[in-house]
Amino acid sequence: MGKRETAMGPLLAAAGYRIAVKPPKASTEDMSAKARSTAMEVYERLGGRPEGRAINSGTWDLAVEGNLLIEVDEQEHFNRHRIVSLEGTSFPWTADYQRYSAAHEDRCRTYGKYWTTDRSAAMFGPASAPGNHDGVGSPRWRQRALYDAVRDTWVQDDPAWRMARLSMYDVVDGVRFDKVLRGKYQLDPALLRELIESRTAG
Repeated sequence: MGKRETAMGPLLAAAGYRIAVKPPKASTEDMSAKARSTAMEVYERLGGRPEGRAINSGTWDLAVEGNLLIEVDEQEHFNRHRIVSLEGTSFPWTADYQRYSAAHEDRCRTYGKYWTTDRSAAMFGPASAPGNHDGVGSPRWRQRALYDAVRDTWVQDDPAWRMARLSMYDVVDGVRFDKVLRGKYQLDPALLRELIESRTAG
């Protein structure tokens, strides 16, 4: 769990949430045929190389009682590929996330494993030079956008779970949420609940 997810624990407790056990990874293997098709369509739109294997998104950030998953998205989640992965969706975060992705792509890191990994290159093709978006660009950026879309689709498909997405770029009480996560601003717990409720799907 990253620093921002760790910081969310006390904030959630102050807002009246109780941390709960997280479910297994979101996977296309656990989806209905329709949801699996939706996820694979996103994969193809992102330039992926379907291999006939399940797509597993990785671990969830947080879960609280009431079967509510909470994802806390930092700068790496906001770029041109996330815009693509959200096309045609109407999640409570769709419009804001596409806007953040257009405005803040330059904050995504373009070096090392932030740009490419062996697995992401196998899924999307060899990376272009760091920072160069001609051709494949960053397979890791594409992979992250796909994994986020798989989580979105998994929750939409499973009536037992709900999910809220929060972004470091959200503005609450006049301040950017990242400032709250870094302990630079004390947010009224009621406002955090309002944000979570406004961003919950499922």
